[in-house]
Amino acid sequence: MPSYCVEHITIKPLPALATRVLLWSTAWFALINIAVWWVCDVQFFSLIWQGRLLNDPSEQEITAVMEDIKREKIPHTILLGDSTIWGIELPYEDTVAAKLAGDSIINLATPGDTFYDQLAIIKYLYTPDDQYVFFINPVWFNTTHDNRDTAEVLRFPNLAAKYIDTGVPGDRGAIVATRRLMMHLVPLYRNRDSLHNMLLHMHPRRVVDVILNRLRPSDREKEPLAERTLSDDDVRDFRKIRSTQNYAELNEVLSHLKDYNNITYVILDDRIFKRTAQVEENMNILHELVASTGKTLDLHNTFRNEHFMDFTHLNAEGHSYLASRLYAFLYAN
Repeated sequence: MPSYCVEHITIKPLPALATRVLLWSTAWFALINIAVWWVCDVQFFSLIWQGRLLNDPSEQEITAVMEDIKREKIPHTILLGDSTIWGIELPYEDTVAAKLAGDSIINLATPGDTFYDQLAIIKYLYTPDDQYVFFINPVWFNTTHDNRDTAEVLRFPNLAAKYIDTGVPGDRGAIVATRRLMMHLVPLYRNRDSLHNMLLHMHPRRVVDVILNRLRPSDREKEPLAERTLSDDDVRDFRKIRSTQNYAELNEVLSHLKDYNNITYVILDDRIFKRTAQVEENMNILHELVASTGKTLDLHNTFRNEHFMDFTHLNAEGHSYLASRLYAFLYAN
């Protein structure tokens, strides 16, 4: 009869000090997350929200803000656009969102937002009770902007990849599952960008610059927009709009939104194109495409030169004019 040798494994208890450290660490982590949840989620719009996203938001920030919007059980009017609607080089008080006023006005515009990004935000947030204002800037159809690769300009690739084939693959598998779990369960992770902005008044990337490179904000001043000049290629575009990549992308995006009747489309004005016959034909084609999808406010050729701070961005007076036209249109509709 075979004999068996049985080995006994003795599990030693953790030292008392290590146990206390583990328990206290867990307790403090839980308390900090409860505090962050209360400040950044429950009281987000009264304590954190400053009227718009950071200038260069992460996908984590836009997702966290959208989750907070969903928790508010009131109808919203949500603005979607690029740097013109965000209010580049303007205090929030001078932007169209602030001039429209009201707690229900939410500005989710982001400098550099593409049509794919705007679609993704609507799809993520969509409810029939909200109103969405989808701004279309003609600057996207000029040579400089149209020749850029989608992978370079797409703001929120993982978010967009959930709803449309952008040609830019998002994260997959375990990475997505882990991020989604962290977003839902850990308020400190979900709201980290908001905390950076609230406590340090800086974008997280600037914080890294300051810590690692000891940069001061004044060391990275950019050339004022009003002093920038345009090349001949910027102000001339004789291509037909249907041949541009961004027209094809807009057409694809609008096809996904055609059944949503609570979206208002606003075609903005610009000073980038010389008013040639080809440009006017292009704008007519753009108007027909957008108007065939839904309610359209076409403001092209309605702004004055004094409304602009450069070739496309509006100054405070321009934002006031835009707000008055948009308010009248939304009220009438």
